[in-house]
Amino acid sequence: WAIVSRKGIFDVLECFAKNKEILQNKIIYHIGGTGDTKTMNEFIQQHQLSSFIKYHGWVDNERKEKLFQTADIFVHPSIFESFGISILEAMSYQLPIIATPVGGITDLVENNVNGILIEPGNKKQLYEAILFLIDHPEYLSEMGHQSGKKAEKFYPPAIEKQLDHLYQSIIQHILSNKNSYEYFYQVSSYKSCNSILPFIKEISQYNLEDQIL
Repeated sequence: WAIVSRKGIFDVLECFAKNKEILQNKIIYHIGGTGDTKTMNEFIQQHQLSSFIKYHGWVDNERKEKLFQTADIFVHPSIFESFGISILEAMSYQLPIIATPVGGITDLVENNVNGILIEPGNKKQLYEAILFLIDHPEYLSEMGHQSGKKAEKFYPPAIEKQLDHLYQSIIQHILSNKNSYEYFYQVSSYKSCNSILPFIKEISQYNLEDQIL
């Protein structure tokens, strides 16, 4: 986790500070990553949150795996997010997710299915989401199970199948309209993928390989 404001870490800390009396006996919140650790640590000390917030610094894969395996919930309320790879990692460990519907997160987290989505920066909703899952542990298993199922769609075999389907569709389009290459150029970003070469050879009689590679 990058410890910067756009990742929502300081929203989490402010939420915990405001609701410390209730949360400090209910949770242990683990933080891993690098960034603005000075501001983070100062806030934790100033608001006396160290009894239930543990900062691990940069974590290697082995340590990260242990943290995921022992966690109950993954909280990641980003203000901005391009995709959300850390969320996908947490989902692969069958964890319920508390996150925001920004960027690619909406492709990963479905509200009330494998987690809870809150408005970016809304600390009241963040607190309510955390408290709900604390008070209703029966939801953790089902939401975690759904996270695991959703994560499988992003595993290499699933992505490979989707790409193969895309390539076959492109080839069929070209074969049905040999004089137009516009559709193929729309996905030229895939030209570095070795897996497309067998498909290109299928249509080599139309001399397309030299035009796109």
